Amino acid sequence: MNKEEQKQLIIDIMNEDARDGLYKQQTAVEWLENELSKIGLTHEVIGDKIQKAKEMEKEQIIDAWIATDNELQRLSAEQYYKKTYGGKK
Repeated sequence: MNKEEQKQLIIDIMNEDARDGLYKQQTAVEWLENELSKIGLTHEVIGDKIQKAKEMEKEQIIDAWIATDNELQRLSAEQYYKKTYGGKK
């Protein structure tokens, strides 16, 4: 599975989880949006900037997930290699 296919799969899972109400944590951007609304900056005033920030945050989360998954796979493969072949490269 290439990186774009991985990204799309993660996006699909995240969207399905969001529809099911599985997200309970608040992202930093959502927290900031709530705080700004408390001081009178409404979504109409900052909505496009908040939406762009949410999109950027989502991309960063997805990229981090893919990088972590790839790193774990690499480490696992390296551990297998060391165990099987005595760590000789």
